[in-house]
Amino acid sequence: MNALTRTIVVDLLRVFLVALFGLTSVIMMVFIVQDMLRESLTPLTALQLIPYAIPGALIFAIPGTVLFAVCTVYGRMAADNEIVAVKALGISPWLVIRPAVILAMALSFVTVYLTDVAVPWGRAGMYRIVLHSVHHTIYGALRTQRSYTKGPISIRVDDVADQSLVRPVIEVEGRLRLISATAQLDCDPTGNRLILVAQNGELETEDAKFRFPTEFRETIALEQLIKKSDAQSSAAVIPSRELPREIQVQELRIRQLREELETSLSYQGQRGYDWVRTPEQLTAELDQAIYRLRKLQIEGVRRWVGGFSCLCFAIVGAAVAIRFRFSDSWSIFLFCFIPILIVYYPILAVVSDAVRGGRLPAISLWASNLVTLGIGLLLLRSVLKN
Repeated sequence: MNALTRTIVVDLLRVFLVALFGLTSVIMMVFIVQDMLRESLTPLTALQLIPYAIPGALIFAIPGTVLFAVCTVYGRMAADNEIVAVKALGISPWLVIRPAVILAMALSFVTVYLTDVAVPWGRAGMYRIVLHSVHHTIYGALRTQRSYTKGPISIRVDDVADQSLVRPVIEVEGRLRLISATAQLDCDPTGNRLILVAQNGELETEDAKFRFPTEFRETIALEQLIKKSDAQSSAAVIPSRELPREIQVQELRIRQLREELETSLSYQGQRGYDWVRTPEQLTAELDQAIYRLRKLQIEGVRRWVGGFSCLCFAIVGAAVAIRFRFSDSWSIFLFCFIPILIVYYPILAVVSDAVRGGRLPAISLWASNLVTLGIGLLLLRSVLKN
């Protein structure tokens, strides 16, 4: 590695690492604050989310940070006429741009790896912490507000004495209403259950109403009390090595739903048929299953497309920075990022929607990268020639 290449690499890494730390911290805090507000988490619980929020924040931060670092370094070099000096010495400008391309290529693979391995781990960890904090969240809300409502459960109390709820009024999914002298909420983390234990009260269900002088127990799944109940089934949290198996399972489910729907339609209008689910319900389930299958089928391609946006952004940033010679890093960054925001992300959004709708094959997701890369290479060719 010659002195010029070494200097460029050091400058790129210095700007990249400083900007990455700042941008990742901001994005990570946004994720954590969103979870705090959505799930009513305590500050102590929110702090436990930090290690698990880092991978997801890096996925968003790395492409933008690569663009910023390339714009900053090459914009300064062009403004100081260092590119002109390199050409005057008979050195190809490609040798100046090559370190940025190699760095962006390496970071593209890193981003793909994070999306495939670290992000599922991080989302599962955040989900687990939120899940097991529900017990403390409920008690915190009851101590301060005397009421708590989330998912299927609604609780109002006169007071909270340590872990005892005083004169609670508890409604669960509209199927039971309980009023008791005291009650406690116990968490079973291994079974992901919240256990309600009430003493000396009155219970009202859809069919009956009676008093219980001793003890009454009701179990509620913790997943029902948070808004992230799909965290274990979303395509984004499934590692690539498990996607083929998930696709097979989903295809089998679709075949079963279609068979059940055909059977249901064949008996439609006949008396005495025991409807487990109506044809309308089966059709809705089938549509949802097909939509999820398409998301699973494109997930692998989506991860590679997102990762290699780093390379596309780096080439565009280097070409534009050298061509227009902005000395101010923020000016050249915005000058590059706004066209990318107008071109890259709208194409990605439109194509993704068409692929999920089954109108285009999954490989079409590369369109946004190819268009951006093509623009960058055209600009780069102009820079290298002139």
